[in-house]
Amino acid sequence: MDKSYKHKNIKYRESGLTLIELCIAMAMTTIIIGIIFATWANFHKHITIQQRKSILYTEARQIADMLQSQIRRSPAVISWHQTGITFISSFDSTAGNKDTVIYEYYSEELRKNDKPVLLISQNARIIDFKIEEDNENQIVENKYAKLLSILIIISDNFNNQVEIPFKVAVKIAKQEDEEEEWEF
Repeated sequence: MDKSYKHKNIKYRESGLTLIELCIAMAMTTIIIGIIFATWANFHKHITIQQRKSILYTEARQIADMLQSQIRRSPAVISWHQTGITFISSFDSTAGNKDTVIYEYYSEELRKNDKPVLLISQNARIIDFKIEEDNENQIVENKYAKLLSILIIISDNFNNQVEIPFKVAVKIAKQEDEEEEWEF
């Protein structure tokens, strides 16, 4: 039986899609693919930003831990000021050779014994380094020990910034002109 014949003014046709239905289906598919792509791109951007922050934080934490460890193991801190610290190296102290280690922050660079402290992270830089004596929470009454607050701030070219504050108890080197107390 032919489906396209007329019977009492009723027109039958074969089932199929009209051009308008195809255009609507294509438009909906395009919108769905666009939403999926935009979501994926946003997700990828967020992951990249978080990875950069994580790498920068890890870098800052490693530098702070290294500096804190060196200062704690030092037999004595010779001097410090707002942007630098000088202490005796613990590495050679057992052999009797007491070399000094000097950390200085100037010209937007942290330097150890006049050599820049290198950062692994690309485009990362130390933008601030501060040392101050912590008088509020003095844990020792000894004049040869102090508590120092140290702050390291690292930044990168992607507007990420990490601040690592830490405190370290230090032994103060005795001044040569001070007299030893004699006990009788």
